[in-house]
Amino acid sequence: MGLDPEPTGVWPRTSGDRGTTADLLPQGDMFRDAPIAMYSMDLNGRIVSWNRAAEGLFGWTAGEIIGEQVPFVPPDAATKTLMARDQLLAGEPIAPVKYCPVTKDGTERHVVTSANLVRDEADRPTMVVGFAVDVTETHTAAEAVARAENKWRVLLQSTSDTVTLVDAKGRVRQSTGEFTDVLGYDFDWWPGRSGFDLIHPDDVSRAAGVFAELLDNPNETYAEVLRTRHAAGHWELIEYTAVNRLDDPLVEAIVMTSRNVTDVTRAEAMLADEARILELIARDAPLDQTLDTIATMVDYHTGGDSGVFLVDEHEAHLGTCSAPSMPVELVAAARRGVLSSGAQPILARSEIVECGDFGSAAVGIDVECVMSAGYRAGWSNPIVDTRGEGLLGTIAVLYAAPRLPADRERDVVGVACHLAAIAIERDRAQRNLEHQARHDQLTGLPNRWTIIDQLDEAIWRARGTGSSAAVLLLDVDRFKVVNDSMGHAVGDHLLVAFGQRLQGVAGERAFVGHFGGDEFAVIVGDVADLDEVRTVASRIDLALREPFSIRPAFDDTAYEHHLSASIGVAVARDGESAHEVLQHADAAMYRAKDLGRDRLEVFDEALQRRATELLRVDRELRMAVERAELSLYYQPKVDLADGRVLGVEALLRWVHPERGIVLPAEFMGVAEETGLIVRIGTWVLDEAVRQARVWVDRMGLDQFGVAVNLSARQLTAPGLVTSVTHVLDRYAWPPSQLTLELTESILIDDGEVTLGLLEDLKRLGVKLAIDDFGTGYSSLSYLHRFPVDIVKVDRAFVRTLREDGEGSAVAAAVMHMARALGLIAAAEGVEDRTQLAGLRSLGCHWAQGFLFAEALPPAEVAALLADPPTW
Repeated sequence: MGLDPEPTGVWPRTSGDRGTTADLLPQGDMFRDAPIAMYSMDLNGRIVSWNRAAEGLFGWTAGEIIGEQVPFVPPDAATKTLMARDQLLAGEPIAPVKYCPVTKDGTERHVVTSANLVRDEADRPTMVVGFAVDVTETHTAAEAVARAENKWRVLLQSTSDTVTLVDAKGRVRQSTGEFTDVLGYDFDWWPGRSGFDLIHPDDVSRAAGVFAELLDNPNETYAEVLRTRHAAGHWELIEYTAVNRLDDPLVEAIVMTSRNVTDVTRAEAMLADEARILELIARDAPLDQTLDTIATMVDYHTGGDSGVFLVDEHEAHLGTCSAPSMPVELVAAARRGVLSSGAQPILARSEIVECGDFGSAAVGIDVECVMSAGYRAGWSNPIVDTRGEGLLGTIAVLYAAPRLPADRERDVVGVACHLAAIAIERDRAQRNLEHQARHDQLTGLPNRWTIIDQLDEAIWRARGTGSSAAVLLLDVDRFKVVNDSMGHAVGDHLLVAFGQRLQGVAGERAFVGHFGGDEFAVIVGDVADLDEVRTVASRIDLALREPFSIRPAFDDTAYEHHLSASIGVAVARDGESAHEVLQHADAAMYRAKDLGRDRLEVFDEALQRRATELLRVDRELRMAVERAELSLYYQPKVDLADGRVLGVEALLRWVHPERGIVLPAEFMGVAEETGLIVRIGTWVLDEAVRQARVWVDRMGLDQFGVAVNLSARQLTAPGLVTSVTHVLDRYAWPPSQLTLELTESILIDDGEVTLGLLEDLKRLGVKLAIDDFGTGYSSLSYLHRFPVDIVKVDRAFVRTLREDGEGSAVAAAVMHMARALGLIAAAEGVEDRTQLAGLRSLGCHWAQGFLFAEALPPAEVAALLADPPTW
C-alpha cells in the first residue's frame, strides 16, 4: 500500500530511531523471494524493508529506497492512502484497492495493493506491511474488451437490422434497440421481456415452432417473417433470423436479427398481384374473373371493401360490377345507379371522403344504402381508357371507420384502375374480334363458320321436335361481270345491298349469312316439308327482281343493277351433319348454275349418288388417316448454281390396300371440301420435318431444306401458325430451312386475312413460295403485297425451253421479275438437259423434275443423299 511521502498527524516527520523495530520485520528467504511485492513502513512513512518482487515492480532497489519516504504514490491517490492509514490505526481492516503508482523510470502501472498493521507485545502499532500485485496486463486486456464491446455496440446500433440476445425461454437479455424504425421501442425497453408477447396471435404457434427448432438445433440458422406489434399499436411484417449460441460460453444466448420487411413484402405482393392479373388478361380469362381478382387485390392492399363498377360503352349507366367483399344489396344499388353530370357522388357525406370523378361525370349510388351497410368512409378513382379519352368505370373503396386513404393506398388503386382499363379494353377488343371472326367484314352478316354452327344448332333442335332444318345456298349470277365492268367498289355496294335485302325478306324464322365471295346462305329451322322452303325461296326470288340502285363514290349518278341468283336447297336428313347438308346445297346450287342460272334446284337422287361417292371417298380417306395409310414421298430440289441437292419437297401419297398408290389429284378435292385436309396437312408438316431432321442428323447435311404444300383450307383454319411453331420447336428445325408452298388462288381469296396470316408465318422465319406461278391469276401485285420468297414456274412453261433460254416468254419473264424483286426463281417439271441449260441461261436458281429424280420414298432419298450426284 502506498503512503503519503509527507505524513502528518499520527506519523509526524522525525529523524533517528531508524531500525528500532527491525526485529518485528518479516525475515528470511520467504520474504525476500515471495512472488508478490512486499514491503514495510514505519509509522513515519519510511520504507523499512523491500523484497525482490517490489524491486521488480517499482524499479527501486532495497538499498535505494530503505529509509526513504514512499516515492511511488501518485498525487491523486494521496487522499485514499491517508484514509486507509486512519482505518488501520483505528483497528479496521481495509479491502484491497487498485491504484496507479509511477515506477522509478516514470512508467505508470496498474496495481492492486493491501496492507496490515504490525503491533508489538504491548499492542502498540509499530509498522505497516504492504503487499502489491501488478495487474497492468489484465487491465489492458479489459480495456481492449471494453473498447471492442463499445465499438461493436456502436456498429450494431448503426446497422439497418436490430440485434437481440434471447435466453432459452425467449426473454430478451440485451438488444441494440430500435434505431431504424423496426418496431419503435427504445433499446432499454427490451431486457427481461418475452419476444412472444409482441407476435400476432395468429402467428404465435408458428413462432413457437421455429423457436423449438432453434433450441433443438444449435448453430443452425432459421428465418421467418412474423407479424409483430409496433410501439404505435399496429402490426408490422418483421423478418427474424436467429441462431442458437446458448452453448457458446462467450455468447450464451440465441442471437437474433430482425428487420422490417413490410414495405418490401407489400411491394412484392403488389408485383405478384399485378403479374397474376396481367396473366389473366393475356390468356383471355373472363372479364368478371379478372375484375374480381383486381377487387380482391385492392381489398388486401387497402384494408377496405372494394368494388369495380363499369359503365356501359355508351357511358349511360353502370353495367358490370365486381365487388366480392361488398354486401349484395350495395352491389344491387350500384347497378341501379346512373352516370350523369348531376349524379350524387358515390360517397358524399361530410365524414366520408368524396369519390373521384372524370370530367363532370360521377357514379351515383344511394348514399343511405352505403351508410346502412355499415360504412363510414370511402373514396373512389375513375377507370379511364389507356388513351385517357373515355370513362370506363370506377373503383370504390369503403371503410367501416372514418379515415383518409394513405398515399400508398391511392397508388394501389391507381394501379388497379390501369389494370382494369387494360382488361376492359382487351375484353372489348376480344369481343370485337370474335364478332369480326364470326361476321363478314363487308356485309356485317354472319360468316361461313357461324353459318355452320347455326345450321348444326338448327339440326339439333329439329331432332327434338320431329321436324327438320333446311339451307338455301345462293350464288349471285354473273357477279364477276359487275366487278370487272364497274369496279370492286360498286361490287361491294351490291353485295351489301343484296345481303340487306335478303335479310329483310327471309323472315323471322330464317337465319341469313354471307358464305363468302358472292355466296349467301339462308337457314330455315323447324321445317315440316319442302313446300315451306320453296315458299321462302319464292319470296327471296321475288325480292331480287327489284333492281338495286347503286351510286358509286366517283360518280353522282345512281345506277340500277338487276341481279339474279342460282339457289341450291337441301333439307337435313336423319344423321346428317351441317357440313353434309351444306355440301348437298352446294351441289344443288352448282346444278342450278349448270342449268342456266337464275333458278332453284333441290338436292335429289342424282345429286345424292354423287354425294354418296363423295362420302365414300371421304370415309375411306378418314380410315386411311386412322390406319396410317398415308405416306410421304420426296422429290429432290437442285441448286442450279452448283448442281447439288439442296433439299426436298414433300409429296403426299395414299397407299390404298386395294388400289395401290393413289395420287393426290384423286382425293385432295374431297379432303379439301370436307375439311379433312386440315388434319392431313398437320400430319404432313410434322412428318416431313421429322424425316428431314433424321437425314440431317445421320448424314451431317448442311443447309438442307424441306418444302411442304399448304391448301386453302389449311390457311383459313385456326391454329396454323401455332402448328408450325410447335413443329419447329419439336424437332429443333431452323425456320429458314422450311418452305411453305401456296397456290396463287389462295392469295386471291380473302386477301387481307391471307396477308395477315402470311406475315405471321414470315415472323417465324420460314420461307414462302408461290406454286405453279403463271397458271392462274398471276399478277405482280401479289408479289408486292404478299411476303413471298420463292416463285415456282409451272412445268407448262418449262417444257418448251431451248438451251439458250428462248422458247418460253413466260419463263423468261418470271426469271427477270424474280431478279428485279429479289426473289428466288424455281422451276418445276425439268425433264431433260435442254430445259436445264435453258433455265441456267435465264438465271434460274432452283429446279426439280424427273431429270433429277421423281418423287422417292424415304429410304431411296437416304441412298441418294448418301452419295449425292450433281447436275
